[in-house]
Amino acid sequence: MNTVDSNAATAANILPAQAAPTLAAAPANQLPGQVAAPAMGASAVLPQEATLASFNPFTVSVNDNDESLSIKSGGKFGLNTKVIITEFAPKAAGTVPNKSGVMNAQPFIQLVLKIQDREYNSRFYPVTKVYNKAYPNGDGVPQSDPAFLDLFKEQWKQTLGTIVHVTKSFGVTQEQIDNHLANCPNGFLEYATRITGLVAPMVGTAYQDVFVQWQYKIRGGKDKTYLELPNNMLSGRWICKHVPGEFTEVISAETGLTYVDPNNQVHPISKSPAFLASKNAEQQKTGASAAQDAINNAPATATW
Repeated sequence: MNTVDSNAATAANILPAQAAPTLAAAPANQLPGQVAAPAMGASAVLPQEATLASFNPFTVSVNDNDESLSIKSGGKFGLNTKVIITEFAPKAAGTVPNKSGVMNAQPFIQLVLKIQDREYNSRFYPVTKVYNKAYPNGDGVPQSDPAFLDLFKEQWKQTLGTIVHVTKSFGVTQEQIDNHLANCPNGFLEYATRITGLVAPMVGTAYQDVFVQWQYKIRGGKDKTYLELPNNMLSGRWICKHVPGEFTEVISAETGLTYVDPNNQVHPISKSPAFLASKNAEQQKTGASAAQDAINNAPATATW
């Protein structure tokens, strides 16, 4: 079987240009900062200082054809084709708050990828800590440890390799990336700005294929794992420029998981047998989710 070169995809992967939305002018009698009352059929936009007592749900016309009422469809485990990266951009330190309102201490690259109606996010940070079996948590391996330097170098290689991997999914080559970074960047933020700038004109307009996996473990407050984007290259390639065609999943003990089209062409994204045996290849459930599965999978009981 021949492996498809994802960089050979044609200009058919590019979405047509979209015109910028036109902003409506404010009414002549509306004061600066004033929030106009929504007209029937318009979406309600409440001022930040609004309270529950002041909210009136009946001021807006609600239509059962509103697509936002439906459950959003998203990605599936495995290969998802013809998806779009909507953001691949640097973020400086102190510019992005977390859920608690605390600003980010380190710069990072924000990756946002849309599959059908859902967005999947990933962030790439500069390496400040490394971990091993002796130091799996907290502050990680102390810098005084003899193993620290080699682990530190390896983690940087993994992080930068993953960023390059995402960058190549826009169709650029290793040579283009190396030339663009010929003068060594001064710090992670400059690196992030330069490498994402190389493909910035294609963000939101080019199609990609991406492999989506299950989270490795159940996270705090949840009772099951969810689908996520990989954030490293440990399991091999997981994103590439869109490859046209209809690919079928093929699983074998020897080759693992591959995707093959009717012409026997193999998609460039595949997974090894070791990956299929890992926790990233199967959803984990506990508590209420596991109990519901047990109910759903229980044999039917005949009633007379």
